[in-house]
Amino acid sequence: MIAGEFVVLLGAFGQLTVVDLEGGEIVWQIDYQIEFGAEVPIWGFSGTPLIFETTVDSVARRLVLGQPGTPEASLVAFDLETGEIVWQVDGRPPGYSSFVLADVKGTQQLIGYDATTVGGWDLSGNRLWELAPESEGDFNVPTPILVERGLFLTTENNGSRLFEFNEDGTIISAPVATFPQLSPDTHTPVVVGEAICGVDSGFFKIDSFDLSLADELKGREFLDYCSIVSDGESKVLVVSQSGIILLMETDDEGIQVVSRNSEFQGADIISHPAISGELLLIRVREQICCVELAGRTNSTGRN
Repeated sequence: MIAGEFVVLLGAFGQLTVVDLEGGEIVWQIDYQIEFGAEVPIWGFSGTPLIFETTVDSVARRLVLGQPGTPEASLVAFDLETGEIVWQVDGRPPGYSSFVLADVKGTQQLIGYDATTVGGWDLSGNRLWELAPESEGDFNVPTPILVERGLFLTTENNGSRLFEFNEDGTIISAPVATFPQLSPDTHTPVVVGEAICGVDSGFFKIDSFDLSLADELKGREFLDYCSIVSDGESKVLVVSQSGIILLMETDDEGIQVVSRNSEFQGADIISHPAISGELLLIRVREQICCVELAGRTNSTGRN
């Protein structure tokens, strides 16, 4: 996570490190195992650190939210510049998804998963609400998504659900809509206009107000994990685990594949890509590869 002059990094074994963006020097570093006695989750610590601003003792500060997941330090807020622990709260072990910062009914909330529930906390670490799924056993990997109507959740054992909030910012426990066909174990969908696009043995475009309104595009590229990047309006870039890169258009006409790149086919791509300007950066096995998104036409006529 990049925040101004700082870059915040989290390793799978719980090393939270802040480095200087200009030169890469370490500003501060905390090891969850040493500092808090944390146990490394089966698949490692994997939630992206969340940076947020709040007022502490009448002073505006930038904080980094970490999730050591110990009984006494389930969530911890660190000062971005110094690493000082500003607050910590007790709770459960971590999930595998990332927290999000959301404005819910006029209240800023930190929303995310622990090992068994999803919940909301205020910017001082007070838990405002929690929600347990109907079926147990989710790994809680996909990140919660805020849409205009409320909170969209999707997990492997409970499918996709849409929840609304009470006026006080707490969650209403019964979902207002469900879509069981989209139930990924690791993939996080994205918001595209007024729709949600996600992958689970097919590419789905789901209306974010009424989950029963959905389009699906089948394809071998969507059988396994996929990373999706959205322009927020109508286009999505899909990087499949099989190494296929697809540019998709999702509009009133449905779902169309605009262009396809098969150069990395068979590469088994798991890590999420990054975009810098018109360049797409992808980790392919032991290499970092750069793809030009602007679109040079190759000999096959495809971009």
